[in-house]
Amino acid sequence: MRLFEVSPLNDQAIGFPVFDQDDVQVGILAEIRSFYFRVAALADADFWLAKDYAGAVTGRRVRLSLTVKELPDYAIPDLKEFEAELTVLAA
Repeated sequence: MRLFEVSPLNDQAIGFPVFDQDDVQVGILAEIRSFYFRVAALADADFWLAKDYAGAVTGRRVRLSLTVKELPDYAIPDLKEFEAELTVLAA
């Protein structure tokens, strides 16, 4: 067994705490859907992020490739509304 192992983001990580790049906990991994994951936020409303922003899953924690200050620029408050907008843009 390796002491430090990095895993892909998958359903086994649901319930793990989510930390930003600076090791600040922002919430708990609540759900994964196709290319996105939902964070049950500690302070504000829950939000979705693209899987691209899950930097690493190590041990029993998820580390983002973003800082807390960057989250508002990338967080998706409502995934259904976001996907509907993408569908309209693609048409």
